[in-house]
Amino acid sequence: MHQDLYSYNVEQAAGHGGNNILTTLMKAKNLSLQGAADYVGEHWKTLIEQYLDAKRRLPSWGEEIDKDVAQYADAMEDWVIGSMDWSFETSRYFGDAGQEVKRTRVVHLSPSRAEDASATEVSADE
Repeated sequence: MHQDLYSYNVEQAAGHGGNNILTTLMKAKNLSLQGAADYVGEHWKTLIEQYLDAKRRLPSWGEEIDKDVAQYADAMEDWVIGSMDWSFETSRYFGDAGQEVKRTRVVHLSPSRAEDASATEVSADE
């Protein structure tokens, strides 16, 4: 989900925004681009809270299995965080502005070949 948020600018600039969750939410829920980004952020927050709650409620299967389960859960967290970090470290989504976008959470949209570009900035939260 965060990948669609991060990739939106590149996709809309290339005229491929229709395959992005933000575009889908804008059309399906009659949201602005910022509204769709906020919706994704809130949904992402809910998913993280659900995951953390489920992790806290894990039963015990004994020391050896508990250790393996904890290691697996940590790996799942690392995968998500690593994927998000990679998005800012590479130039794939934000060009040379990755660290600035990470710090400010503001993306200045590139000119679009798509007809329905309706905003000039979008928050990159969550």
